[in-house]
Amino acid sequence: MRFARRLLLLLCAACIAGCSATQFAYQRLDFLARWELDKYVDMTPEQRTRFDVEFSLFWDWHRRSELPRYAATLRQIAARTDTPPDAAELARWSEQYGSLWNDALEHLMPLFCSLGGSLSDAQVRSLLARADDDLADYAEDAVDGRETDLRERAERSLNKSLRRWLGDLTPEQRQLLREWNRTRPWVAPEWLAFRRSWRDALADTLAARQAPGFCPRLRSLVTGGDALWTETQRADFAANRERWLALFADLGPSLTPAQRQHLRKQLLGLAADLDALSAAPAANAAEGR
Repeated sequence: MRFARRLLLLLCAACIAGCSATQFAYQRLDFLARWELDKYVDMTPEQRTRFDVEFSLFWDWHRRSELPRYAATLRQIAARTDTPPDAAELARWSEQYGSLWNDALEHLMPLFCSLGGSLSDAQVRSLLARADDDLADYAEDAVDGRETDLRERAERSLNKSLRRWLGDLTPEQRQLLREWNRTRPWVAPEWLAFRRSWRDALADTLAARQAPGFCPRLRSLVTGGDALWTETQRADFAANRERWLALFADLGPSLTPAQRQHLRKQLLGLAADLDALSAAPAANAAEGR
């Protein structure tokens, strides 16, 4: 479901917010997740109770199992700031870190299956209508309009993200980003087409939510949505990934000593925050909600 992606993005945002903001957001993750779901479905009291129970199980697992893995990953990256990886090693890292996302999705499936199977026809219509709104918003933000304007907006966003982790960029780095952004594949229209196909597949799956096999079918859609990619999309998305890996491989050796120090400080500070969250008793984590 679109909510699945939003929930994991919310989880990631809570984990990388930085310093005290990370702990504040993560300790209120159940409230934030329910608030996000409420955008899609007006749950009944019974569904809210079921959601709270299932999400609590996921949250406890994530705190104990996954936060230490995230912290270890951040320290692994921090240890390489003086010897940045090349594109091939970055690709291996990408696969390794992608497994963290997949593990979280798998552990969310009991919640998705339980909640999805309990939806009324009106709730399904509401969920799909919100999914259509999401598609319209994405089209407006990333597809509609002149491609040059969309690329300029994407460049500004990337510059802002990098400044958080590296500090101010050098003129040479800004030029590197500008040239990379100008020549990279623009896959937003194809991503929109895939998301529309995924939305239609979700509608078909939810239409059979009372039939045997609903949960395996939903799991396949949520965890293996790339099976819906066309051959053209698969090739273009792969090419886009290669361009991203090449960008970071080129950017790494260009970092100044001050940027390397800033990056290490950000990464290690966040790793320490995640360690503290992982070690916190569940009762303490819930305080203040």
